Amino acid sequence: MRTWPHRRLASIAAIVVISALAGTAAIAQPSPADPATGTAPAKPGALAKLPKIAPSPGPGQQVPRSPARAVADEDLSPKALDDAIDRGLAEILKLQVGQGAYEQSEWPYEGVYRVAGKIPVGYRIGGTAITARALLEAPGYDTDEARKAAVARATRFICAAMNDPLMSIDNYDAGYDVRGWGYTYGLWFLVALDRAKAIPADQADAVREATAFCLRGITQTQVPMGTPGRPRTAPNSAPNAQPATTPAQRAGWNYARPAGRDTPGAPSSFMTAATLIALHEARAAGHNVDQGMIDRALSFLERTSPALPADIGPETPRPPRTVVYSGVARPNTPLDGGRSDGLPGATGRMCVVAVAQKLWKAGHDDDLRHAVDSFITHWDELDKRRQGTGTHVPPYGVAPYYFMFAHYYAAAAVELLPEPERASRRDRITRLLMSVRAPDGTWNDRVFARSGAYGTAMALLALRHGQIATRGAPNSPMQP
Repeated sequence: MRTWPHRRLASIAAIVVISALAGTAAIAQPSPADPATGTAPAKPGALAKLPKIAPSPGPGQQVPRSPARAVADEDLSPKALDDAIDRGLAEILKLQVGQGAYEQSEWPYEGVYRVAGKIPVGYRIGGTAITARALLEAPGYDTDEARKAAVARATRFICAAMNDPLMSIDNYDAGYDVRGWGYTYGLWFLVALDRAKAIPADQADAVREATAFCLRGITQTQVPMGTPGRPRTAPNSAPNAQPATTPAQRAGWNYARPAGRDTPGAPSSFMTAATLIALHEARAAGHNVDQGMIDRALSFLERTSPALPADIGPETPRPPRTVVYSGVARPNTPLDGGRSDGLPGATGRMCVVAVAQKLWKAGHDDDLRHAVDSFITHWDELDKRRQGTGTHVPPYGVAPYYFMFAHYYAAAAVELLPEPERASRRDRITRLLMSVRAPDGTWNDRVFARSGAYGTAMALLALRHGQIATRGAPNSPMQP
């Protein structure tokens, strides 16, 4: 039986969407650091010695939907799970693509969003980062030369892609612009690579510079929220206050914002949570992460759910609460009722938010428990949208790409619950996940063949949480 690495692997990943505005790329240098963010000032062209990445590809091949099997029939024996992991790893290696100087170097996530008809650079970075991390964290990496070579190629691509004009921090001007997912998952992967002491010897400087660049990008793209306390539920609704430009007025992140970097908007609950998780890992690795930025984001996350009763104490059980898509929850936002801000559409958001809050010691076991149990209860509604068409389809506003995202964060949330509560929930989530494994050994929640790498990576990362917990390593791969 194989065992998972006995090292602390501090957190998570998620979905990817990234767009673009023209500009000059900027990569941070190692010194001197900005005292407010801990990152170095930008210097365009810091990675100029790396060849430019090839132009983004257009739409790729589509695949048919794989129907779910009976959950009770799934074999969860150690051998069966090992075999599934090995098959998934082999398929991921086959799916690595690229051209020019970066042949076989990336796993681009493909969705319906395009920039000039092409896959956005952020999709390419995010998909590659998530998939490379799955290869890194699976058993046997240190002795698997094929995986190590694939991750080395992916690392080089990620670092070079940060230099693409469409990833520029300085020329970012909000609107529907999702390059922030590239900053978040680029950071999430590069920090893990460093922690595992697996940075290719000839890429140490590029990784350091790209990591600093991601931190600076995250720091400088927080959403100005406008007047505190005024609800905002639509990501592109009209501003409700004058532009907010001071750091104290910025909280959270969103790829769907009003145009204008300083225009008040509504942060996204799930993007903010995923970014906080990456920042938690960065701080654990020794990077200087601004506490004020963290506190503002956590304060926003708490307001994505209806306010708790005024008389509730720290030992009082918390009632189940939904998490809205973006902005601040209204006092009467229902837990369910079939609308997009409630269940069943909110399960993935509930899981990722609960995980982020717990890691930053701002969460509660009740919220984790409610999130995981809601995911299990309403899984069938999520599965109806797996490999479907369209995005936020009524009545629940569930897009296909929420499926693997929610699975990963639900698996992560289980391992942050008290130990006696984990086994039954872990078993159920693993059975659900295995029930949608395709005949070729991959997982995919999109109709696009390319996104099988992302889906399979998210599945392997989800399995990792349970595998670590049941094979003698630390109880949780995440440490609050």
